[in-house]
Amino acid sequence: MPLSWDDSNVQIDDGAHVARSAIFEPVDLTGSAQPIVIGRGCRIAPGAVLYGGVVLGEGVVVEDHSVVGKPEFGYAMGHHYDGHAGTCTVGAGSIIRAGAHVYSNVVLGEQVHIGHHTLVRSAVRLGAGTQLAHFVSVERGSQFGGNVRSSPHTHITGGTVVEDRVFFGAGVKTINDKSMVWRAGTPVVLEAPYFAEGAAIGSGSTIAAGVHVGRWALVGSQSLVLRDVPEGVIVVGVPARERGPRPHPDGD
Repeated sequence: MPLSWDDSNVQIDDGAHVARSAIFEPVDLTGSAQPIVIGRGCRIAPGAVLYGGVVLGEGVVVEDHSVVGKPEFGYAMGHHYDGHAGTCTVGAGSIIRAGAHVYSNVVLGEQVHIGHHTLVRSAVRLGAGTQLAHFVSVERGSQFGGNVRSSPHTHITGGTVVEDRVFFGAGVKTINDKSMVWRAGTPVVLEAPYFAEGAAIGSGSTIAAGVHVGRWALVGSQSLVLRDVPEGVIVVGVPARERGPRPHPDGD
């Protein structure tokens, strides 16, 4: 049952609009309760679910049937999660579109847009102005700078680092596992890709585990990147090979 809006664990600031069918769940699976804070001017749509530890900045919009602050539970990537909720902070002016899932221990900067049915897993950080389109997945522990853009159906693997102003086309795949060992209790060694400032990754490309894509480099569409990409170059193909310099978008 939804909790009443005047519950001691739910704080709703002036000017916020919360649909009657929104659901608040401040008590996590370990029995611990954390406050839910809804800032001034926020809009929470019908069917949205907010968990304990969620803090929404001023003017945040949470659309229909989206889930914010969900605690991790069960086994994943060498860890067992017990359902304990941490803080999930959403910066002012951000929008979480219908059907999106944003987990606990996430920090979204100001003016971040999370697309329809997009998944943002635990311990992810997204810098201000970042925009994720629909059906994007950002896995555990990934760190984004500001003004990153991702087109639909792209998968960012766990632990990936993405610096400012990186662009991902549609259907980009990233990999962090070189051994493909997937059994509970077996040590898993992961090495995620790294995308330096201003890198652009064309639609349908695959970036292998441990690959470093340099500043303002460009990966052509449908490429398979198995080796580091130097700063300021264009690589294309399967496997990707250098094809020349990439002009700096700012003319530098």
